Amino acid sequence: MEVTAHDELMLASWRGFAWFGYREIKYASNGDWGYPQLKAKMEASAQPLDALGPLMSETVFAMHLRHDASANTFSVDFEHMAQYTPMPGYAPLGGKATFVYESGPLRTTSLTYGGTTYTPGDAAADQEVRDGLASNRWVGWKKAEVSLIASLLAETNLVLHVKLVHLELAAAFQAVALKAFTAEPDHPFRRLLDPFIHRSIQVTNPNLDLLFDPTQKAAQFTLAPLLLDEQLKLLTDNIRDHPVGIKGLHMREWAAERGMGSFSAANATAAADADTFHWRWHYRALTVQTLYEELIGCWVAANYADAATLLADAKMAAWWADLQLYMPAISNTLESDGDWLNGGALTMDVLVKVVSTVMVWVSWIHEDVGHAASYFVYNPTLTPMCVADDGVDGVPLNTVALNVNAYRTFVFLDRAKLLDPPPDFWFSDASGDRVCYEAFQSSLRKLGDDDRAFSECGATGFYSCVEDVETAVSS
Repeated sequence: MEVTAHDELMLASWRGFAWFGYREIKYASNGDWGYPQLKAKMEASAQPLDALGPLMSETVFAMHLRHDASANTFSVDFEHMAQYTPMPGYAPLGGKATFVYESGPLRTTSLTYGGTTYTPGDAAADQEVRDGLASNRWVGWKKAEVSLIASLLAETNLVLHVKLVHLELAAAFQAVALKAFTAEPDHPFRRLLDPFIHRSIQVTNPNLDLLFDPTQKAAQFTLAPLLLDEQLKLLTDNIRDHPVGIKGLHMREWAAERGMGSFSAANATAAADADTFHWRWHYRALTVQTLYEELIGCWVAANYADAATLLADAKMAAWWADLQLYMPAISNTLESDGDWLNGGALTMDVLVKVVSTVMVWVSWIHEDVGHAASYFVYNPTLTPMCVADDGVDGVPLNTVALNVNAYRTFVFLDRAKLLDPPPDFWFSDASGDRVCYEAFQSSLRKLGDDDRAFSECGATGFYSCVEDVETAVSS
């Protein structure tokens, strides 16, 4: 096998670490398969220098897409990130891009970065890029592309992964459940929540110390190439200017808000076989959220005479009141679109929408933005997290080594997974609710066996395989 510059970087980053190799899929690690997969998809596309098009078609980065129906174009825009000061020697974040669908993956039609707009596919522009790559330099639209990819990683890691999933959803979800049901740990609803509140607070607290403690500052390298104060400013601005509501996190609403509704319900296998664009990331997340909706309905039916009995439970009322108080996504939606939450009054419809949304984010989507990010972290030559300011100095090895070390040592742990044999204490023999969770597992396992959107994973796709997805943010 030909040894590439990418292989040399991985060998250098993993030297001395013998617990598992960088291509092994083990302990929640998806292995170093992002590079060969992306390289093959680029070479097979109509625009072989374009890495961004395949990424926006087949990876979690597609969650950021917006569709303009009138022009039939797709776009991402991170220009607002240019205002934050990067670490010395690193390129600023920012940039935006537009895409069209013709066949195969989306094709990048324009890239804007640093006030200049580039056109991939133009003969002269592409030749400039080739000449730069031949001497290990990112120039022209390729410099704009890798800088935008670094911005995509920063938004996904810093804003969605750490701020939204860990802080605003998972930790609050666990704390509120433990408080409401502490006197009755075998309460039916508490048992339903058990898989999805596992270790969330216990993991988040030490992670925050490592990432944002002024003496450690790990966030500067592992989340975004921004100074620590700038990262905190970005988060503060995001909370103020773009408050997240639970409605917008529901997978059907996520599609509608981005003009992507017409792509959200397509059948994955049929769409992949036909010559049409398919929003694979969203199809997977929406399908899993639907399974959670079925799980909740089955569980309530097994444990209660009717939904009214559950809703009349005083412990449920306490849980719902605290969730409105301590989870910003709930209060934000009550302020912006209270009707979606029935004005704050708990109904079965509200319960299913809220709980299924949190479940899919703390388990399935956390896997995509957290563990499956290794496909990009381990691929600094095509999907760098940090770009040298002049584009000439190559890949910053210290940054790569720190990220690799972080992933292989404290991110990739053996942890509770959705398809693990469930413990007995989750269930009640009297109610027979075990069948509900086993039906959920069976449906998820079948997707991994039969559906291309779920079975192309690990070494053959840009996602974790279904048997490797954790139940909650436990690592």
